[in-house]
Amino acid sequence: GLTRFRDPSVLTFGVEEGMSVSDVQGVLPDSAGRVWVGASSLGVDVREGGRWRSMHRTRLGQRQVFGMAEDGAGRVWFALED
Repeated sequence: GLTRFRDPSVLTFGVEEGMSVSDVQGVLPDSAGRVWVGASSLGVDVREGGRWRSMHRTRLGQRQVFGMAEDGAGRVWFALED
């Protein structure tokens, strides 16, 4: 899961809160206000507008995510297992 600390509150996200993954490998907040979460088993989830959306049914597939980055144009890049 994923935990956000915003003093004094603590907010935890997991499968029960709408994420499709629980084995978080990396986190990337982007310039558009989204939060991307890479996992070691099911690919990527993204939080946008207060809701989680799974990306593992897209072209990313169910591959392990090793890293994420955002470029200067706001595009999010993923380092995936081949």
